[in-house]
Amino acid sequence: MHFQDAYNLDTERLQRCGAHYATPDGRIIPFCAYNTLHRKGVEDRFSVL
Repeated sequence: MHFQDAYNLDTERLQRCGAHYATPDGRIIPFCAYNTLHRKGVEDRFSVL
């Protein structure tokens, strides 16, 4: 699998993604999209200082 970033995001691959990331609020996010689209928001919302 190639690494997806903001410049080569493949929506068909996202739909077939078999690895998922569960957030503390119960959402399930495809791992293929997590780093590119969701990481910053999840870390900002759930990080503890």
